[in-house]
Amino acid sequence: MIKLNEVSKIYKSGTNEIKALDKVCLTIEKGEFAIVLGPSGSGKSTMLNLIGGMDTVSEGKLEIDGEDITKKSAAEMENYRRDMIGFVFQFYNLIPSLTVRENVDIVTSLTKNHLNVDEILDSVGLKERKSLFPFNLSGGELQRLSIARAVVKKPKILLCDEPTGALDTQTGIRILRLLNDIARENDITLIIVTHNSNLKDIGDTVIQLKDGKVENIEKNTSPIEIEQVEW
Repeated sequence: MIKLNEVSKIYKSGTNEIKALDKVCLTIEKGEFAIVLGPSGSGKSTMLNLIGGMDTVSEGKLEIDGEDITKKSAAEMENYRRDMIGFVFQFYNLIPSLTVRENVDIVTSLTKNHLNVDEILDSVGLKERKSLFPFNLSGGELQRLSIARAVVKKPKILLCDEPTGALDTQTGIRILRLLNDIARENDITLIIVTHNSNLKDIGDTVIQLKDGKVENIEKNTSPIEIEQVEW
């Protein structure tokens, strides 16, 4: 379970303070598919970075499975990121000098409890492309590779920052289906940040942010199929 209790993130520039998040309270249950919506500057990516341990909380408590990660040391946070978190970025963040397989295999050195590299490449449809380099791949293939790299270490939480933002409609739908299927099969909590409000009906939980605050939280008892989304 992910629980934010009065979480704020404040950036300081000289005498000025910018509240990227302002006393955010929310809960995401284990294994849920959560969609985080909001315009640019609403605090979506900031919240993702706090959950992922990429940034630190200024005020409040951020609990993962009942443990407040704001109290962890730097070394403990490094272990948390390694063992608990998978990250999928909009622009992939792959290593261009490594092959498809090597980009995934390099992650397995970080943890003993990882999935089989060839099996995960097969699951994302890249088994026959494993000897190619990133520059040989299409945008959809690059995103599938970034997903494989994120999930091969069996994270408990998969964080996706605008994973379909640079993709066409059909490729975006395929990527969302892939993310959802992998998360369900491996009991991963999936959080997708997007500005596309059309995606709100596919999540179990929909969180809407505005100006760093939670504007609305909605539970979908019957999420629609991803293929039914009107892009």
